[in-house]
Amino acid sequence: VTTEHQETRTQLMIDQAERALNAGDVGMASARIQEIAAGLSSNAHGQLVMARTLIAKGQFLEAGEMLTLLAEAFPDEAEVDIVIGTLAEARARWEMARVAYGRALEKAPESVSAVLLLARIELVLGLPTNAAALLERKLAVLPNVRELQEALGEAYLAGGDYELAAEWYSVALDHD
Repeated sequence: VTTEHQETRTQLMIDQAERALNAGDVGMASARIQEIAAGLSSNAHGQLVMARTLIAKGQFLEAGEMLTLLAEAFPDEAEVDIVIGTLAEARARWEMARVAYGRALEKAPESVSAVLLLARIELVLGLPTNAAALLERKLAVLPNVRELQEALGEAYLAGGDYELAAEWYSVALDHD
């Protein structure tokens, strides 16, 4: 088997693990990652999928150790901070999640997922005005992203502004 074939298989297993995680099949994700664990040392995306798998399995210490190394190796990679935020959330460390998602957004200001994650944490922390302001800024740049519109409706609802919440839900529904 050539190195190219091994890399292709590794990427295929990473993709299968990521799809399994997104579908909630932690067992399948874990099996795929374990098949290729030895080949992940030079693959940042694969290591992030492995960290997400460890988080989903409740292996927070191992995930944290892996993420610490990844943050050192890839300091400009927003996705590392997103997974650090995911770990913080899994441990109910909301302020740590907020900081991690904020860092991700600083590194990748175009990231819709970082904005949505940070806005959700603002709501968890009882700060709907912060969440709404964040979402409004992103919608000024990306006005047609339904997920942002829905999230803004949620922020207004959490803040007690039912009229604006209904308006944004309506805007989001108009995308169908």
